[in-house]
Amino acid sequence: MTILEQLAQKGQSIWLDFIQRKLIVSGELAKMINGGLRGMTSNPAIFEKAISAGTDYDDFLAKLNEQQVLAPVDLYEALAIRDVQDAAGIFYKTYKQTKYLDGYVSLEVSPHLALNPEGTLAEARRLWARVNRPNVLIKVPGTPVCIPVIEQLISEGININVTLLFSQELYKQAAEAYFKGLERRAQNKLPIDAIASVASFFVSRIDSAVDKVAPKELQGKVAIANAKQAYRSYGQLYSSDRWKKLESNGAQPQRLLWASTSVKNPEYRDVLYIEELIGPHTVNTIPPNTYDAFVDHGEVKDSLRSNLEEADRVMADLKKAGVNFEEISNQLLVDGIRLFVDPFQKMLNAIQSKHPSKAAKVPSLWGEQKSNHWLGWLDVFVDKGAPDPFLYDTKSISSVALLGMGGSSLAPDVIDRIMGPFDNFHMLDSTDPDQIAELESKIDVEKTLFIVSSKSGSTLEPNIFYDYFASKANNNKHFIAVTDPGSSLEKLAHTKNFASVYYGLPSIGGRYSALSNFGLVPGMLMGAPISKLIEHAQAMRELCQNEDLLENPGARLGYSLGQLALKGRDKVTFIGSKELAALGDWIEQLIAESTGKEGKGLVPIANEDLGAPGVYGDDRVFVYAHLTGDQKLESKLEALERAGHPVIRLEVPSVDYLGAEFFRWEIATAHAGRIIGIDAFDQPDVEAAKVEARKLMADYQKLPKPPFSSGKAKELLDKLISEIKAGDYFAIQAFLPRNAKNQDFLQKLRLKIRDKHKVATTLGFGPRFLHSTGQLHKGGPSTGVFLQVVSSTEKDIKVPSEGYSFDQVKHAQALGDFNVLESRQRRVISVSWEDLCKLV
Repeated sequence: MTILEQLAQKGQSIWLDFIQRKLIVSGELAKMINGGLRGMTSNPAIFEKAISAGTDYDDFLAKLNEQQVLAPVDLYEALAIRDVQDAAGIFYKTYKQTKYLDGYVSLEVSPHLALNPEGTLAEARRLWARVNRPNVLIKVPGTPVCIPVIEQLISEGININVTLLFSQELYKQAAEAYFKGLERRAQNKLPIDAIASVASFFVSRIDSAVDKVAPKELQGKVAIANAKQAYRSYGQLYSSDRWKKLESNGAQPQRLLWASTSVKNPEYRDVLYIEELIGPHTVNTIPPNTYDAFVDHGEVKDSLRSNLEEADRVMADLKKAGVNFEEISNQLLVDGIRLFVDPFQKMLNAIQSKHPSKAAKVPSLWGEQKSNHWLGWLDVFVDKGAPDPFLYDTKSISSVALLGMGGSSLAPDVIDRIMGPFDNFHMLDSTDPDQIAELESKIDVEKTLFIVSSKSGSTLEPNIFYDYFASKANNNKHFIAVTDPGSSLEKLAHTKNFASVYYGLPSIGGRYSALSNFGLVPGMLMGAPISKLIEHAQAMRELCQNEDLLENPGARLGYSLGQLALKGRDKVTFIGSKELAALGDWIEQLIAESTGKEGKGLVPIANEDLGAPGVYGDDRVFVYAHLTGDQKLESKLEALERAGHPVIRLEVPSVDYLGAEFFRWEIATAHAGRIIGIDAFDQPDVEAAKVEARKLMADYQKLPKPPFSSGKAKELLDKLISEIKAGDYFAIQAFLPRNAKNQDFLQKLRLKIRDKHKVATTLGFGPRFLHSTGQLHKGGPSTGVFLQVVSSTEKDIKVPSEGYSFDQVKHAQALGDFNVLESRQRRVISVSWEDLCKLV
């Protein structure tokens, strides 16, 4: 039996106060666990030595630095999390064998946050989610201001190592926080049997401080006496009826952990703070030198529960000697924070020295570019604020319907899906007759307020939508317009006596209009918290004015995306928490229409479920926008990172920060465009398909029926798929109703293509995608492989003021896009929906 196993029989677990890559990967840690080691703690000082003096982390940090713009703290966190995850994996067997008592690895929040409870709470949640291991403890300082944080984190099911405890009073407060956290979980009928916590009570630092002022006969005795008194308090707390009630529900005690157990005074026995603190339900975390010494010549005895009267006498004599122990412990806490901050900063300096970040002054986006007149989006929500409210009689209006397309509808759609859903809000952005009929079935046309939204006023779809619903409503006071001044829609609104006109700014392009009236007016009318959208957008705008690249969230993201694209990783794959997933649809338009031109472009990939690393080529970058604390996708993202794929994480505190994300991505897209060498504000190819469709509509009666490719569907599809090569993307262009059934079918198809051919896939519904990814398809890199799918309807709908129908409009749009793609020598086929369903 090893000496550590003898300690385990006494009820004490030994943890190693050390972590290093070499220890983990060499097999040495596994050997120590076989010898009785039962846990591990880490701290920045340990990492600093490994980074400064060794090469264990050089390759890892260099690769991360190449992938994206990262500050030294980001690099440290990445390597620390990897080591903690890997160590936790090695300790997992111990964790299970001890029934969640041991087998833990600790990772601390930034010591800079020790006096910042809000920051500590957010950081602990984030680290817990990021590490994503059940046998990890997050170190939270036991400062008075952080005691409520400990209670909150325990109530959320997060394992906590309460560190920097010197005084018995703060230990009792930490224990009380643990009790309260468990009780809150139990009251909410949440499990408490797998929640773990330790209270790290510091030892040797006390003697180092007290020995300077205490009488000779008390030197070297106060730290142990203080610890024994704390242990007695532990015994009283955990023999109470209050605890027994929690224990009956499976709760584990918050064990006392003896920290700072290396001897500082060479006159003392080198294993003093191990031998004198042995007792049941405790942990001793030991640095390597002390660990080796104890294994070599340590003695195991039941010391913690003996000579308690002596401990009381030592503390009483200390007081009689005029030594104020409370002042000393308070100062030790202050010094302890500093002693964590200093090595933390030293470690960051070491990383910056060996692996300098790409920190730089943020370059001007605009310079002498021809598109300087498109910059109104930078200030519109600051200058204009929330739109003037539009008041309507709720007795005569029961719902709101947005009639729009592309930039005039995507942001409201995302606002509704992320901040809502708002039951009174509906949207139409399809010329498919079935989808128009579906909207009509959901509303009372005569009690609906219609928003006709078009920046130019001449966009075909909103105009024919208005034409149709105006003929049904017979009341133009139930229509409002959102459009630029002087547009044909403004003139129509005045001629037809619309209830109101809200104006856009000519200096804002449609895809950058989310925080202008095009996004805010529908948001206001659906009942979204527009003031919060604007508030958080303004805060992000302030951050994005910082000239330091590392401190500018938008520029930093854009720089990373642009640089990765230049290295071949041009498939920007958006992944989001479930609550934020809809943001990908808006980002898709913003990126595709802004960057896809001159044969260049970032290819946005939205709504593509995450797969295993092996289904992806080396052209991917993953951007993960997640709510604080969300860890549902962490295992999959970790697998991608370990396979070498860049993962950029964007933490979003709540859905109320949607406005901030709109602005962050607008800035990022503009910067990414600058880096890859295009003007992010023009759209030279977006009109091509529209022009072709208008030509076809001039003689709509002669429009051919789909599909528009010649030949049989199976042969065409087989040939198209055979042409897919590495670095391509496979785009499904569906001129179908955008409903759950069709989306599910096509999502399965795109995943089959991705998994078999390891290429990115996109799915767009027409004509909606023509105002989004259509620009990229025609003007971007010729790496697209296009499958156009077109359906017809049995119940067509006429456009009242025109001779044609909505189905004919849809077919003209599909054929127009097909013709333009063919003329640009893109790989494209057209098949009917009916044929595709038979083939797949």
